[in-house]
Amino acid sequence: MEDFKYLYLMRHAKSDWGDPTVSDHDRILNTRGLRNAPYMGRQLRNKKPMPEQVVSSDAARALLTARMIAEEVGLSGNDVIVEPGIYEASRLQLQAVVQEQDDFYNSILLVGHNPGITELVNYWCDENFANIPTSGVVMIEFQTKHWSKTDKIKGKVLDFDYPKRSHDS
Repeated sequence: MEDFKYLYLMRHAKSDWGDPTVSDHDRILNTRGLRNAPYMGRQLRNKKPMPEQVVSSDAARALLTARMIAEEVGLSGNDVIVEPGIYEASRLQLQAVVQEQDDFYNSILLVGHNPGITELVNYWCDENFANIPTSGVVMIEFQTKHWSKTDKIKGKVLDFDYPKRSHDS
């Protein structure tokens, strides 16, 4: 497995739109999001390899999702890297974040936002996802030892999961 890198791309859990005075960046998770994020973390706990590090947008809803996932897969708060550049990032900006990751980690979870997450999966894997739903996770395998080389190769989707796929949310 050391000749492969595994990237989990996740769209943050469902956010709360109840208070129109809260900025988009500061929106928190709603009840469904607070239920679905840990559920998806438990799902990730059964994947091989499990994420060894989590990289998250600094938006409140994404960061809370990332921290809940990290806890469920047995990672500490130190294993969640906050990357402000993920918020409102384009596909190219998200690719750059992935390419900057430490090769020490063979499996990374990146928690971000649409449309960038969906566009990145479609680009890297020649897929045609219309929309990665909230709390949706796509697992991609790259045949490389270096995250920096992922710009020159295509990935392979190994798994696509989201809460409504496996239980009624």
